Amino acid sequence: MHVTEEKRTGYFGLRLAWISLTIVLFSPLVSKAENKPDESPAAADEEAARIDDLRARGIESFEKGEVTEAIKLLGQARALGAEDKELRIAMGRAYLLREMYQKALIEFSEVIKKDPNNIAANIGRAESLTGLGDARKAVGPARLVTEIEPQNAEAWEALGDAYLHEQLQEHHKAQAAFRKVLELRPGDREAALKLARALSFAKEVEQAIEVLEGLVEKDPDDMAVLVKLAESYYAIRKLDKAMSLVEKALDADPEDSEAQRVREQIEARQSYNFWVPVIAIIAFPLLYLLVRWMRKGKLPKVDDD
Repeated sequence: MHVTEEKRTGYFGLRLAWISLTIVLFSPLVSKAENKPDESPAAADEEAARIDDLRARGIESFEKGEVTEAIKLLGQARALGAEDKELRIAMGRAYLLREMYQKALIEFSEVIKKDPNNIAANIGRAESLTGLGDARKAVGPARLVTEIEPQNAEAWEALGDAYLHEQLQEHHKAQAAFRKVLELRPGDREAALKLARALSFAKEVEQAIEVLEGLVEKDPDDMAVLVKLAESYYAIRKLDKAMSLVEKALDADPEDSEAQRVREQIEARQSYNFWVPVIAIIAFPLLYLLVRWMRKGKLPKVDDD
């Protein structure tokens, strides 16, 4: 096919126009790529320093009890790409303090994926699961730590909490765990209260009273323990002793709702104990007369004929 010089010139013009259009369209992209910030070692070091600063401030805030601030700072470090174990565990502990158990569980579980025997993560996982109501699953990670570190009081407490939970109600196992905590941390108030609770649930109230009296002897002004002790005396029907303790708590704080509740229980039982004998004394003669009257009504009538 013969192509004229004119047609060649036309084809060349079209190609030149296409090339020009392509340059115009893609030149901004090329320019943007050329102007992209240099990912230099210095920039990377600056980013790492910022992450370290946020992490350090977040952990410091957590240790000071500033939980909300800790979650914010650690979250910012996370957004920049930080996912180290220390940060995840700190976030998990902060979430636990806010009772955000599902989020805490995620943090601890991510650590365990890479480090199955991590002590802090397994304890945190157990506490998160118990908080979520899945105490049965919580036993595993807590018991694992007690086997790896038998002297870890925190792990024994997490194990006791799981056994004490209403899903399991293995009160004697809970007692053993809390006794181990008290062996490792003598005088621990929270462990002693949990032990007393486990004893009460197992109907071993006299032993629970011994534990609580030990706490009261150590700190006579601990009104919360005093109320628990009053409730235990109420359970074994030593009402006068219970009332004297609860009145002492109410003298210290008349608005104490727990003390008010226990006093109402005691007053109701005292009222019951008073009225039952009174009613019995009144009702027995009436019942006797009623039975005699009914028997007389059943006697056959005798005709006068």
